[in-house]
Amino acid sequence: MSTLEPTGSHNIVRARHILVETEGMADTLLEQLKNGQHFAELAKAVSRCPSKERGGELGWFRRGTMVASFEDACFQGKPDQLIKIQTEYGWHVIQVQGQAIEPGSITVEDFAKIYPHQISHVQLVDVREQNELELARLDHFFHLPLGEYEKWAEQVESGELLDKEKETIVMCHHGIRSAQMCSYLAQQGFLKVRNLIGGIDAYAHQVDPSIGVY
Repeated sequence: MSTLEPTGSHNIVRARHILVETEGMADTLLEQLKNGQHFAELAKAVSRCPSKERGGELGWFRRGTMVASFEDACFQGKPDQLIKIQTEYGWHVIQVQGQAIEPGSITVEDFAKIYPHQISHVQLVDVREQNELELARLDHFFHLPLGEYEKWAEQVESGELLDKEKETIVMCHHGIRSAQMCSYLAQQGFLKVRNLIGGIDAYAHQVDPSIGVY
């Protein structure tokens, strides 16, 4: 399969919460938050969940990770929205922090079916460092070294450097750094992100031996 179709909706979400015993306590928290008190400080002060040590942070998660009603609230809510729900554990005040489409992957064999002659519909990103390009490289890739994140992050996050709507395939040496980049891009709202499995090393060994290996 040469393209990655968007699911039409997010399938991972990031949230934080404060767990308390009664609905009255949850209502009080909502008022405090609406009046400008810091979520993390309130979580550390009153939450009954171990996540209180992280300011209530739950990180990114997919369905099947949390209690169903808690998940429903997070996936149906909107970023920055405050939500009050009850579960078997008590009353939760939830803040949805982000929603994204989980990255996919592509094998070097499938990538070879579109590269380099059918890539007008995709944008290619190489996150290896500059010295690695001198050892092995593929044409038509944007070079965004992961180690130089601070130089390009603002332009990527604003959508100035890359098209968030376009299919994006990310490559590194073995597929580890590119997987990190894929997660980052998804969290910035990129809709169709794929990690090249095995990276340029796998491409050199399985597709094109003329590409250098290191």
